Amino acid sequence: MVSVPLHPKKLKERGYNQLHLFTETLSKFYEIPFSHDLIKRNHYSKAQALKDRQHRLETQNPFSITENISEKHILLIDDVFTTGNTIASIALEILKFGDNKVSVLVMAMDE
Repeated sequence: MVSVPLHPKKLKERGYNQLHLFTETLSKFYEIPFSHDLIKRNHYSKAQALKDRQHRLETQNPFSITENISEKHILLIDDVFTTGNTIASIALEILKFGDNKVSVLVMAMDE
């Protein structure tokens, strides 16, 4: 299990990442390992929902994978699904390595 990370600056401003808490709870309940360090957010930016369409398309490589992974099934956890850009960007990075699979769990949707 991996949750969508906050940029370190955003994490410092907020003081916590609610997705980490959610992921840790699920991990304990289902006895599935988690990592808070597999994905790194490369840029500090405002939420996708607050960007106009052009600015969402201009963002390049917003995430990177911090270690080589292969033959893993990653459950990617996010708290909201607005445009799908965040999930798609992370999933593409995970799929670049080896024979990986990605499943997605979203806590909420915004129409």
